[in-house]
Amino acid sequence: MASQTNVLSTHKANILTNGRTFQVSLSSTTASTAFDGSDNISDIGVDGTLAVTNGGTGIATSSYKNAIITGSVTAATNPFSVVRTGSGAFYATAQDGAAKFGTLPVPQGGTGITTASYKNAIITGNSTTANSSFTTVRTGSGAFYSTTADGAATFGTLPVPQGGTGFTTTSYKNAIVAGNSTTANSTLSTIRTGSGALYSTTQDGAAAFGTLPVPQGGTG
Repeated sequence: MASQTNVLSTHKANILTNGRTFQVSLSSTTASTAFDGSDNISDIGVDGTLAVTNGGTGIATSSYKNAIITGSVTAATNPFSVVRTGSGAFYATAQDGAAKFGTLPVPQGGTGITTASYKNAIITGNSTTANSSFTTVRTGSGAFYSTTADGAATFGTLPVPQGGTGFTTTSYKNAIVAGNSTTANSTLSTIRTGSGALYSTTQDGAAAFGTLPVPQGGTG
């Protein structure tokens, strides 16, 4: 009887001393083949939902297709949650705040507007408050400019202080653009070309065409 026991023990030891491998199948949720040491195991199934604290999400299903997985809105270690996709950008308005889909506000890098009343409209900052929603300006004839810092911009004839001429037409062909004869930084005026040189006899004086006098470097 003792001899038979020794033979069985030796037989079992020979099997267990052979190296075996174990492989988990993430696609399986059933138990593996019963392991007796005689072969490798490659069908070990998994069971349960991997928690956040172990590197998982803590969720197994979603109520929506194409849903976004986000952190829990209550605690960092709680299971994740799903957010239904929608029209617009996916954003939050505060650190650790709940994210949602919608029109991206100005503080988050958007415009805060979704439609324009005019085709080819220009998007500009709100005319009343910084960091509020943007507004649209209808395009028009002329330059797009503002006359003051933070002032509302408009389309029109560009004034002299903003680098323009202040006028849109001239009474003469080949006219010369000159400063206004009455006030600096006001609208410019035009001078009709004529025979001779264009000169002025005094500083800030009106310029005219004619025979260049001696004091201005001519012969008179």
